[in-house]
Amino acid sequence: MRTINILLADDDPGHRYLLSRVIVEKRSSVRMTLAKSLEEFEESLNGQTYDCAVLDFNFSDCVHADDLAKQLWQVQPECPIIIVSGSDAQDVAIRSFRCGSADFIHKDEAVKRGVLWSRIKRVIVNRTQNVAERRKRQRREDHLREIAETDALTGLCNRHAIDRLFNDGERCILDRRAEASVIMMDIDHFKAINDTHGHAEGDRVLREVGSLMRQLATDRDVLARWGGEEFLVIRPRTDLVTAVRWADMLRCEIHRKVQCGADDDGSVTASLGVYTVKSTDLSIDSIDRADAAMYQAKRRGRNRVCTWGASQFESAIPDDAGMAPEHRLQKSLECLLPSLGPTQREYLTSHSSGVSTAAMLVGMSANLDSGALDVLRIAGLCHDIGKVSVPEGILAKSGPLSESERFVLNMHADDGAFLSEQLGVVPAVSEMVRGSRLRFDDSREHPADLPTSMLAVADAYVAMTSNRSYGRKHTNREAIDELKRESGGRFDPRAVDACVACYAE
Repeated sequence: MRTINILLADDDPGHRYLLSRVIVEKRSSVRMTLAKSLEEFEESLNGQTYDCAVLDFNFSDCVHADDLAKQLWQVQPECPIIIVSGSDAQDVAIRSFRCGSADFIHKDEAVKRGVLWSRIKRVIVNRTQNVAERRKRQRREDHLREIAETDALTGLCNRHAIDRLFNDGERCILDRRAEASVIMMDIDHFKAINDTHGHAEGDRVLREVGSLMRQLATDRDVLARWGGEEFLVIRPRTDLVTAVRWADMLRCEIHRKVQCGADDDGSVTASLGVYTVKSTDLSIDSIDRADAAMYQAKRRGRNRVCTWGASQFESAIPDDAGMAPEHRLQKSLECLLPSLGPTQREYLTSHSSGVSTAAMLVGMSANLDSGALDVLRIAGLCHDIGKVSVPEGILAKSGPLSESERFVLNMHADDGAFLSEQLGVVPAVSEMVRGSRLRFDDSREHPADLPTSMLAVADAYVAMTSNRSYGRKHTNREAIDELKRESGGRFDPRAVDACVACYAE
């Protein structure tokens, strides 16, 4: 039989003895805790739970049962209370019930055999039934809410659940000092899947994608089907580098494991957008920014991951096709510079300007024509604009980069090529921006043209002769010697020779 814990608080020794006797009499399952003073009452609340409390209304000259009830309910709000009193005053009974007690009984009646115990059993049974009913009702409400907030097809959250997450203040912030990342994903060409293979096949694809998301996610991640073929992931305590790597891993897994139809070449692909923000700033607007990055991934050919940084730069480009690309670049930077870190600003302004000048000088030493020199000039200005997507912490890091950090850094050449196109540059400039990051010994089968190699050498020369967080500033001679050592390896020998001819003096 379960032990029944009863707390009896009465400062009168005689009454305390009589009440405890009628409660415990011949009941081995009852365990009594007696409190004859306020100190003992407060001590009895530490680490102990009770099935019922019997409190003397006039516990002491300055403490009454309603005062004791408040203290008890602070630590055990569901404990039923029976108040006893030797007073015949009606206001004592009224006050006892108004404070929330389950029952009131006169002491003369309470000491009669079986009376107080029957009252105790009744309030315990009522409390047990009330708790059971409340829990049953809560489970039913939780189940109904789960149904209302769960996507029936994939088993993920639905849009209603995400709306409540933000609107009801139930923020998925596990560490207010950390960052949170939002990832929006869209299945590529999903309409064609439904049109060609039928909606049943489309539903199967959505289920498989949802299953992959659950396999790759952590317990704290929020996964949702945002609508149609769009999916949303909210990752607390996740910086941009981690979020981008995770998003690209999800993209690769979908491409590798999800097939559409019976054809071997029916791989499904997805486009993803990533936005990272301080956990305290996470809001519904964060989803809009991840969505904008995802649509940029769509425009750039699908089956890729894009970040809000590149999308933000694209939205800042003036809508004036007649404006020269370098002027559109300048206007875009004027809008974005306040939101960039100091290292990002340096790369996009003074460093890019220096590379533009150096590339033209190297090109002049190789006797390039005026058209090629102008392409070099514009490419030098644009070659680092993709770094708007690279976190300041990576660009300013003094030590070696991790694999994930290197992955994010390497995205900037492709981002820069795309953003250059949006500025209205000629195709040769965007291809130069994309190719200037390739090593010469890694591209011998498809070698870069000479102007592109010259841009790469000019970029390295300016970087070496400037102050950098990851290395000291080199002298002109040291930079030239380093280029010579890398000739035929990292750099095209023709471009190195042209740079040496330009800067040797």
